[in-house]
Amino acid sequence: MEDLRLDSLAGVGPVTTKKLADAGIHNIMDLIVRGPVEISD
Repeated sequence: MEDLRLDSLAGVGPVTTKKLADAGIHNIMDLIVRGPVEISD
């Protein structure tokens, strides 16, 4: 599961990881399930 960490994505650092976590997104699978429209809200 190590490869599902958000900070394994290019351009995603501690600040973005924190913002995503605050929105309930904790790993890459959360990004896939939510999709870009829901994330942009």
